[in-house]
Amino acid sequence: AYYLGRFGRHRRAIEVRFLRAEILFFKLGQSEAAGDEYLAVGKTTPVGKYHKDALYKAMNAYKKARPPGAPVAGRRELLPVDRKFAEAIDLYATLFPADKDIVGVIYENGELFYRYGDYDEAIKRFGLIVTRYPDDPNAGAAGDRILDGLNRAEDYENIENWARKLKKARAFQSREQQARLDRLIVESILKSGEKYAAAGDPVKASAFYLRVSSEFPNHALAPKALFNAAVMQEKARRPEDAARTYLSLAERYR
Repeated sequence: AYYLGRFGRHRRAIEVRFLRAEILFFKLGQSEAAGDEYLAVGKTTPVGKYHKDALYKAMNAYKKARPPGAPVAGRRELLPVDRKFAEAIDLYATLFPADKDIVGVIYENGELFYRYGDYDEAIKRFGLIVTRYPDDPNAGAAGDRILDGLNRAEDYENIENWARKLKKARAFQSREQQARLDRLIVESILKSGEKYAAAGDPVKASAFYLRVSSEFPNHALAPKALFNAAVMQEKARRPEDAARTYLSLAERYR
């Protein structure tokens, strides 16, 4: 510590910091402090021989420093050590993307945020797995977590966006999964329409409803969506548009 405080920019400082982290973790049992030193090594540039080992050990140190007990969503905030753990994982995945062993750790970290109800951070991790490691066994479960997290957050427009992305993912190429994603897209478009209708924006609501019949004309909910679009056009004081939509409904879905 004395050396690092005075010669922190010396070429040997990275090695000294790594060795100090080893002492803190293995000899003194100061897990979080050790994690901080390991992470500091991982943040240095350029990437050298200590980076990979340091970041892996940072994850283990922060994991050991985490208090026991499972988190309960919405009951308490993530601890600083949890966010440091996430930072170490994110940096490792950035510097060493070819290491497939990291995927399970990323998934575990996403689960941590998910259980705390921090869906934005959880989706970042799960999205990384789906987009960067599409062949990994965790990719399918990660995609499911993305959709479930967005649904819990009632973020229907993002549900639609992610469902469209997942349609291209290898883990979702079966006929059943494709049909499921199509259903989610339609339902999320309808939910977005309902959201804007409830917010007093009938113009936006009608635009969402019209998209269902336009993009999924054979879907069972397409007639209902078209009818809702006409109702919203009436509320928006666009009677001619509403009349055309009602007539379209009568002609297309006899």
